[in-house]
Amino acid sequence: MALGVAAKWKLNHALNIVCTELGFQDWEHARHVLGGQAKPTDDMGGLWYDFRCQLLLNNWFASYTEARVFCKHGATRFLFPYARQVVVGDENFVRMLGLDPKHRCGREPGAISSQAMARPPGAPSGICG
Repeated sequence: MALGVAAKWKLNHALNIVCTELGFQDWEHARHVLGGQAKPTDDMGGLWYDFRCQLLLNNWFASYTEARVFCKHGATRFLFPYARQVVVGDENFVRMLGLDPKHRCGREPGAISSQAMARPPGAPSGICG
């Protein structure tokens, strides 16, 4: 009885495929970033960006610090990492990611939310603006 190629697959193969589909290099990269071990200058992957967001007016920054300064002026904005950059989007950007910008998790300091996941270790919690 031949099981074929599927019998040779292991869990790490599936994890690598899923993680690359979610914008990471591989499983180890995703684990490093999502596990909170990444430094602000590390590659954060592409989980928090969808190419459909290109249709929206977004602001891109080389660092989290620059993005926070920008957010001190104007309407409510959300920060998301993309590789070694930070993209700042509005509520439409958040909706495009399939998230609810009005959800209470985005408004509570210290809550587990897209904003909390997107901020580097040691950075203030919550949204900016």
